[in-house]
Amino acid sequence: EQIMQMRETIRELDDELQRDYRSNVSLEQLLSEKQGKIDSLQAEVKKARQVVLEKERFINFFGRDLHRIVGFTDAHQLREGVKQVYRTYVKRDTVELETSAEDLQVQAEFTQQRQYMERALQALKTSVGRTEEQTRLDFREKVTENEKLITECNRLRKDNKELRAQLAALRREQLQAPARRPATSAGVLRPGTAGASSGMLPPAESPANGVLSGSSKPGSRGQLFKGSASVSGRDRSRMAEVMLQNEGQQQENEMQRAEIRRLREQVHVLLSHSGATGAVASEEPNEQPPERPMERPQSSQDARTPSSVPRNPRAQSALR
Repeated sequence: EQIMQMRETIRELDDELQRDYRSNVSLEQLLSEKQGKIDSLQAEVKKARQVVLEKERFINFFGRDLHRIVGFTDAHQLREGVKQVYRTYVKRDTVELETSAEDLQVQAEFTQQRQYMERALQALKTSVGRTEEQTRLDFREKVTENEKLITECNRLRKDNKELRAQLAALRREQLQAPARRPATSAGVLRPGTAGASSGMLPPAESPANGVLSGSSKPGSRGQLFKGSASVSGRDRSRMAEVMLQNEGQQQENEMQRAEIRRLREQVHVLLSHSGATGAVASEEPNEQPPERPMERPQSSQDARTPSSVPRNPRAQSALR
């Protein structure tokens, strides 16, 4: 429980850190946009100041030429001076007015294009925000499912360990309990032959010495063993069932491991895809938003069926 609480706390801190990072990125983008607007306004102010200076200089030149013409006494010189002033200032003003009208059209077109790009950028930011939110929700679902699968895998490992312990206990019981071979078709031995055969039989060794009573020489036949054959058959059937359960548990564990590996790969892909989406949104606004990640695959618990567990041929023969 403490580990789960710590994981929840770490997840909350991670989410808060991501929110702060995204807010900082958005603030930096807004600051860069404001700085760009300020630079453009400063450039326009600089151009306006240059125009004002040009106008003032133009007025000064015109006043100087006008004072010079006023000082003429000859009518011919006065007429030529007026013509020169007209050619110098009036025609140049007409050309400048035409040029300024074209510049105004260009500026209006530029303003329209800029407004269109700002609207497109705002739409892309909204789309990227929705995609990031959906990606975050999918990531949380994958993390929750991964935790459930890890818990189930631990439970299956514990069950597998218990089944292995049961199997080892059954094997020890089978080794400790001496088995008796089924009676031969000759029936019970006669007293004479029984005595003769008992004299030829070697002494049976105990299981503690590591040799069973059934492991005799090839020439010694008709030996009798202690214990019951039916009990040995039941032990074999139980051991076969435990082996089948153990193999099924191993198959389920393999399926759980494969599912966990696939979920980890999907989580890694989602994380890398989310980082790439943030970088693309900050650098290239005209790029399309990333696609939605793959949907949740079918869990191994849903796909688990009794027929999917392969049976060991040795265990099947023991059951038969």
